Amino acid sequence: MLKKSLLALVGGLVLLAPTVGLLAIAALMNPGGQSAVSCAEVPGGSSGQLADDAPVPDAARAWIAIATQACADLPETWVAAVMAQESSFRPDVFAMDVNGGTWGLFQINQHIWRTVYGDFDTDRNANGIWDIREPEIHAEYGARYLCNLLDDVRATRAAHPDWPSTTELTELEALVIAHNAGPGRLSTYPDILAVTRDYLDNVRQRMRDWAVPATVATAPPDPSLPGGEACEPDGPGSVGELPPPPAPFAGVPGGLVPDPTSSGLITRQLLHLLAETRRAFPDTGWSCWSPRPGTSSEHPVGRACDVTYGNQIGTYPTDVQVAEGWRMATWLQHHATALRVEYLIWQGVIWSLARDDEGWRPYDGGGMHDPNSPTGGHYDHVRITIL
Repeated sequence: MLKKSLLALVGGLVLLAPTVGLLAIAALMNPGGQSAVSCAEVPGGSSGQLADDAPVPDAARAWIAIATQACADLPETWVAAVMAQESSFRPDVFAMDVNGGTWGLFQINQHIWRTVYGDFDTDRNANGIWDIREPEIHAEYGARYLCNLLDDVRATRAAHPDWPSTTELTELEALVIAHNAGPGRLSTYPDILAVTRDYLDNVRQRMRDWAVPATVATAPPDPSLPGGEACEPDGPGSVGELPPPPAPFAGVPGGLVPDPTSSGLITRQLLHLLAETRRAFPDTGWSCWSPRPGTSSEHPVGRACDVTYGNQIGTYPTDVQVAEGWRMATWLQHHATALRVEYLIWQGVIWSLARDDEGWRPYDGGGMHDPNSPTGGHYDHVRITIL
């Protein structure tokens, strides 16, 4: 009955407003709000699906659905984060700039709007409102523009694989820069204006904060499971090819030896893991022994290390660094018995040898840490604890 009612409503919409995008109608046919699948890599390792408790107005969620259906490569969280940054979800916002101003949810200038729709004052449905200010139309055609721009970004990255904007950013992060400052800025990255850097940081943060809570979906895909293949199995952010297996620990567990990462002492088995893992992943930063007074941490007893990938503790890593963290975490998971790994924490999820059959599980901070902070949630470092 609901389906028939929706079909009747669709028919009325087509008769009353034939120029309203069909994707707005498609959004009505998806009342459950199922997420469009995106094959673009999502910054921060999140699912890209907008959480129910994300601070996004109900009306804006419908516009986001229209946009993601117009361009399946734009995840919900990316669209929401950019809309929030550009317009605070206000479809009638205008901002003057050197190009004659920008309008609407995505703040699009007249030159760009003409390439996908028409002049600023185009009113195809004759309702007295410029179509660029109508959120359903703007969401659909703005997403089409962004999809075209994403194609240009991909072509640029393919032509310039060694540019820092290619090696250090995901394509969605590069798209943020191209939309905010123009595609030419990809050639100058990381030399970009402070306003663009702040814009990128805000989008990254909102995508992390507004995504569906971390679950097994945030762990690297397992190609052996149905639906487990990544969209780009060999691209940035996927596990990719892993280093050769490590030499198993063959000594007697226990005992303390000097820690090469500090002035403290660590166990013999942790020193072995450190040496083998550094050999496999040389471009990493390590911190093992630490006093940690007043905690039940394994660091003071020489059984834990924290690993970074070029980022500073307290700051979120780039998505290329997140991908490298997943490579290491997956390698350690595969060789947990040989290296005596007890558990791993990364990107808000935890895996333990004792509960291996459960895979990666949400991490709640263990009663000591704020799981929503970069360090407490282990978003800025991989935590390794050994038996």
